[in-house]
Amino acid sequence: MSGTDTYIISSQIYYDTFNTCYKRIVTIDRMPAGNLATITRRLTNAKLSEFKQSTPCCPTERCIFAIYNPSTGADDLLTVEDQGLFISYLITNGYAINTALTELTLKNQIKSEKQIMYVISK
Repeated sequence: MSGTDTYIISSQIYYDTFNTCYKRIVTIDRMPAGNLATITRRLTNAKLSEFKQSTPCCPTERCIFAIYNPSTGADDLLTVEDQGLFISYLITNGYAINTALTELTLKNQIKSEKQIMYVISK
């Protein structure tokens, strides 16, 4: 891609099958370009409830792009509690948080399991 790439960073509940617990992890809307791709991985999104069914009008995402903790390695998902570390990573690697687009995006009342945190650009 040429020019500026813009991504939406969100948080969502994820069931960690290895540790058998729920976590609020940091995700991105698609696979990013640049250094951020090295800490981003596609994961299968497990169903959080047996009562939650995917329908044509309300599809459930089967895959998500999860961000991993840049300081602890590729097996440690980044949680919302570690977002300060993530913001430092973004700044160090030339990404910027776009506050105007973040505010505009947050004003949209779209119902989703994801909670938008901010919009970033590179």
